[in-house]
Amino acid sequence: MANYKETNISGTSYIRAKEVVIRNELDGTKGAAFIEEQIINFDGATVKQPYEGIFEPFTPENQDTAFPMLDANGNETGETKTYSDVYEILSSLYYFVATKRDAQNSEE
Repeated sequence: MANYKETNISGTSYIRAKEVVIRNELDGTKGAAFIEEQIINFDGATVKQPYEGIFEPFTPENQDTAFPMLDANGNETGETKTYSDVYEILSSLYYFVATKRDAQNSEE
């Protein structure tokens, strides 16, 4: 039996990180989990569906691993960062945000 009202469509599809979860376990594996989704654009419609996802641990063995920085268009900037840099940046951001919160709470 044929599919009811079957039509051919054209469009594009890509994968994106929809969410990033940073694990900072006291006695476990630290790392970053990238929750991915597939975006499908066709005939003016957009469909979002879950995709695989990736977890990358932060370990002593990979702390000096360098990766290229990308601009907003996905082009390499010529700069690199290491896993250790990311960990330090996130730690610094946490302390900054927590301190800002604590200052606001003390004013209330």
